[in-house]
Amino acid sequence: MTDDIDTLDVLLARSDEGWASFRGAIHALPQDAWDDEVAAGGWTRRKMLNHIRIWHDLTASRVATFRESGDVPPLEEDEDSINARAAADADLRSRELILSDLDRSYNDLRNEIGRLRDSQLELADRWVPNVIAGNTFAHYDEHRRDLETE
Repeated sequence: MTDDIDTLDVLLARSDEGWASFRGAIHALPQDAWDDEVAAGGWTRRKMLNHIRIWHDLTASRVATFRESGDVPPLEEDEDSINARAAADADLRSRELILSDLDRSYNDLRNEIGRLRDSQLELADRWVPNVIAGNTFAHYDEHRRDLETE
């Protein structure tokens, strides 16, 4: 999935392309469809989108730590707990807040990617391109069906 990513420019381009496409699908989603359940997991679209935001934020923080230390930072809680927190928090957030926080979280992540050096892509078994792919373009592909209303 990331073997062809050999520079930060390529990583940023793939992430940006994935985000632009996913973001367009989000903005095309009718407002009355936000609280419909998605196909898997019993989540609503609102919860799924808040989940994307949470993973953007976690990834930005972890990439910053890696950039500064060279060590792969562990998740401080398991994925199920992170996802449950994202789902619970979503019900308290308006559509507008989720939209603005999605943009902010992607931009924060993008800024952290831009602070890396090309040489850091190969470190720790290519952790950087793998974690970024897993929380940007590959993650968007995983949830693409959740944005379909038909």
